[in-house]
Amino acid sequence: MTNSNIIEIQEHDNIMETEQYSPQELENIIEDAWNQKDQINTSTSGTIQQAVEQVLKALGDGSIRVSEKSGSDWIVNQWVKKAILLSFRLNDNIIMEGGAAADGSTPSAWFDKIPSKFA
Repeated sequence: MTNSNIIEIQEHDNIMETEQYSPQELENIIEDAWNQKDQINTSTSGTIQQAVEQVLKALGDGSIRVSEKSGSDWIVNQWVKKAILLSFRLNDNIIMEGGAAADGSTPSAWFDKIPSKFA
């Protein structure tokens, strides 16, 4: 898949429902997206955004790992690391609130690009 094909797919996918990709499809989409990472930003949508979101969800539920042990060796899934890094390009900073300030008064707030998994 060439860079121009990914951009065309993105525009096409804006009208499609969210698709579930196989691990091999995810790897291919992420690798192709990584090769054009300078063009990816918070306006990017479609296939790339859906694939990155699917990878993050799979990381959260434990169905994929960045690295895994095989015998006495560790295998690093580079494409999963790339998906995580691409998510920082796709998501803008948002204000997160929670916890309490050191003096117990107003809740603390901070900026992050990834929503908290905990309430």
